[in-house]
Amino acid sequence: MYVNVIDGLYHRSSPQISSEKIGLLTFGEEITVFERSNIDTIDGITDYWYKTQPRVNGSSKNEWSWVFGGFLSDKMPFGVEPVFGYWDSDLGYNFYWFFSPRNFFYHGLKGPGLIRNGGNWELSGNILTLIDPSHKMYLITEITVIDRDNIIFTHSDGTVEKITRMDYLDTFFL
Repeated sequence: MYVNVIDGLYHRSSPQISSEKIGLLTFGEEITVFERSNIDTIDGITDYWYKTQPRVNGSSKNEWSWVFGGFLSDKMPFGVEPVFGYWDSDLGYNFYWFFSPRNFFYHGLKGPGLIRNGGNWELSGNILTLIDPSHKMYLITEITVIDRDNIIFTHSDGTVEKITRMDYLDTFFL
């Protein structure tokens, strides 16, 4: 599911609005739901509370938390940067991309072990800049958004890559 609140959504220690705030999930951030709890009404919206384990820079924190379902959606909400999320590449070798709402990215091979490299990203118009701090490398890529689930990257070396939105769990299975 995806956070559907522009100002972000707090995840909490238990399924109630009065419980401790653990952190803030950003607009468009993807979460995995493990179970649901009681129905509650917040700001006139009635929904379940959902147990999750938020990812920070792509990895799960080892603490469970709860989010109110009335502020989540099944699909990436409109209005977030078009590259957010997990993407399957047509370059082969089970290659994928991930772009977090916190401007962190990584890419690599799908499957057990998730071979990957990463860094930070910036999007200005249709120019995506990828910054790999370990190699002090900058990759400038022009993006063409076909629709919210399909994008074409034209890399600075002339390589054209079509990426298609995929579910987080698809990165683990070939």
